[in-house]
Amino acid sequence: RTQVFQFPKNRLLLVEQAEKSGLLKSQANILSDLAKTPSHLEELIQNKKRLDLIQVVERFIDVLFKDELLAYLEAAWMVRLANDKDEQEFIFQVLTILLAGRFNHEQSLSYLKKTYKAHLMWQSNVSFQNAIEYMVIS
Repeated sequence: RTQVFQFPKNRLLLVEQAEKSGLLKSQANILSDLAKTPSHLEELIQNKKRLDLIQVVERFIDVLFKDELLAYLEAAWMVRLANDKDEQEFIFQVLTILLAGRFNHEQSLSYLKKTYKAHLMWQSNVSFQNAIEYMVIS
C-alpha cells in the first residue's frame, strides 16, 4: 500500500511570485489560491485568457450583489467567453474563491450554495449557461 501526502503550499510565496510578474494584488491572491505549485502558477500567469476570465467573474459578482436582473445578462456575457470545459471549471473555481472572500455580505453564503449546486448540475452534463443562469435566478 502507499499513501499520498499533500504538503501545504506556501501561499505567501506564490502571491509574491505573482505580484513580481506584474499582476494586481487581487489577481495574485486568486491565482495563488488556484495554483498547486510555483510552476503551475507560472502557467496560469502566462494564460491571458484566464486573467480575462478572472476580471469577468469579478465584474459578474459585483453585479450579482447589486442587481440580480442585470447579473442574468452579465452571466450570458461570461458564458460566451468560456468555450471549453477547462475554462468553465476555472470560472466555477474563481466564483467559489471570490464569493468566499466576500463572506461579510449577508447574501454570500446563499450564493456559495447556489454556485455549488450549479457546479454539480454542470458536472451532471447540464449546459454551462443553464447552470449559471439557474444560479442567478434561484
